[in-house]
Amino acid sequence: MTNETETQAKAGAAIIPVTLFQQNCMLLWEEATKKAVVIDPGGDVPQIQAAIKQAGVTVSRSGSPMSHRSCRRAAELRDA
Repeated sequence: MTNETETQAKAGAAIIPVTLFQQNCMLLWEEATKKAVVIDPGGDVPQIQAAIKQAGVTVSRSGSPMSHRSCRRAAELRDA
């Protein structure tokens, strides 16, 4: 008899290339609650919303480590 334990992921992540420059936007979530954050959402909101839907998560926060004008669209993703 073996004493194996099954390991399950506690977090999930997706990288979403956005804008013409294919910059990385990140979607991170906790598996247990399916609550997510969007980091550096520079642009292409419909593409980011599609990734949120595909992951089956709810965005609780979004933001950017920078204050670029293009990153100010983060608020649009909170209702995704």
